[in-house]
Amino acid sequence: MLSDDDVKTKTAGTLGVQPSEVVVVNKRVDGTNTYVAVKANGNEFNCVINGGNLLSFGMTNPPTCAKKGMPLNSSSPFK
Repeated sequence: MLSDDDVKTKTAGTLGVQPSEVVVVNKRVDGTNTYVAVKANGNEFNCVINGGNLLSFGMTNPPTCAKKGMPLNSSSPFK
């Protein structure tokens, strides 16, 4: 399972902010996916991080994030 610090580091890169600017609001794991709600720069985002657990040997794919209320897909503009 990804720690909050891992989540902050991985989502910060996708959101274009520093890890210190990311606040983890909620996190749950389902299979090989970690679903997180984070806040950054006054906005809320929902993100999915695939991997990071025993089944994936700790490796992850880049997170997919979207502003809260928007659909999560790889082409969603979230800024």
